[in-house]
Amino acid sequence: MTETQGTEHRKGQGEVGKSQPKVSEHFAALLSDLNMAVDDTQGIYSKWAQTYDEDLNENGYNYGTPILAARHFAKLFQEGERSNVKVLDVAAGTGVVGLELKKRGFSDIDAVDANQAMLDIAKSKQVYNRLICDLIGSNSLDIQDDTYDGAVATGCFSKSHVNQDCFHELTRIIKPGGYLLIQIISEVLETLVGFEEAMEQLEKENVWTIAKRERFPDWHPHKAGDGMRIICRIN
Repeated sequence: MTETQGTEHRKGQGEVGKSQPKVSEHFAALLSDLNMAVDDTQGIYSKWAQTYDEDLNENGYNYGTPILAARHFAKLFQEGERSNVKVLDVAAGTGVVGLELKKRGFSDIDAVDANQAMLDIAKSKQVYNRLICDLIGSNSLDIQDDTYDGAVATGCFSKSHVNQDCFHELTRIIKPGGYLLIQIISEVLETLVGFEEAMEQLEKENVWTIAKRERFPDWHPHKAGDGMRIICRIN
């Protein structure tokens, strides 16, 4: 297992002392309570779905984290083979990550998200082959074993969204030799009791190998703090 200190910076990032764009009321509600109940979280997303992308762009939330996830996932595969790589976008929302994956040559992409209203927007982007509306946790998804060559899960891990309960299910549906790329806010990672321990236990059991951990700065312009990127290779 390796750990490096990320040095990536995003253009347009707000600097200390400069005015920041207005925070969307929906996003502000999510940021204000990282322990929000799942049902309450989904209620916010259902109300937000129609303006989610617009709010990201207009209020400065087009902050590059989905771009970074797609960029680093793409590095795991040769450019010429990406069109044949089957990918799952975990907690896909409105499909922002899917669009970035498509730009990098991936064309066989599925999405799973717990919110149908968000998936309806994702469907309109015509990026995904299959859209699955289901919780992402210890439950079994309607997906066969060893279906995907890789999966991307960025910005979805928190007490009110997705936690380590999903690890066994994700390792079931990703092929041996495939990858799971996780991006998580460092502050949130510290609040997820058992997250790190679950990752380490799966490595001890040889379910996966943690191939890389790297910290990157400035998760988004409205909330200070770094992100952590973790890449796991399924054994």
